[in-house]
Amino acid sequence: MFDNVLGVEPKSDEVIEIRSRPTLSGLVATWLFAPAFFLTYFVVYYLPVMIKNAISSAAKNAASSALGIKMPSLNFADELFGGLGGFGDFLSGAISAFTTLFIIIWIISCLIMTARHFGYSLAITNLRVIGNAKGTKLDSPLNEVMNVHIEQSIWGKIFKYGALTVRTKKQAVTFKNISNPEALKKILMSYAENYLAR
Repeated sequence: MFDNVLGVEPKSDEVIEIRSRPTLSGLVATWLFAPAFFLTYFVVYYLPVMIKNAISSAAKNAASSALGIKMPSLNFADELFGGLGGFGDFLSGAISAFTTLFIIIWIISCLIMTARHFGYSLAITNLRVIGNAKGTKLDSPLNEVMNVHIEQSIWGKIFKYGALTVRTKKQAVTFKNISNPEALKKILMSYAENYLAR
């Protein structure tokens, strides 16, 4: 039987060859983008600064202890921006505001992506390709399939998912976060060529 989400009734001589839905990898990658971005930024920029400051502070403390002098302690923000005076405070506040805004936008976009994620379904039969993309129905005989286009982000290439656009003589429908789009494209085009060869 066909998936209810497809919204299309099967024909008596029709057999589903393959069906595909969005992969959870795409959703997980979407939610992990911001944490991965901040972790990378921290490792590349802030971690070396913190290590340098820690070594410098340790050396100063050792020297001051040996000489019996008490050195004033600075926090991390002071170490980074203290030498810039008032502009350092402004820069520190601007970075905090930008980070907060980025996180808010990221969370909202993730929630939207999550809501949209499960609205896609695609199936290839021996006679046609059918699917549902957020309410946009695709129901086309295989001989009317003109082209299949794939778009993949870096995350998509790593986790093997992407957006699959099926272009027919009448319409073009995009199915997002579909798992193994390359394999699906080859199968669909192969079935379409075999259908034309009949």
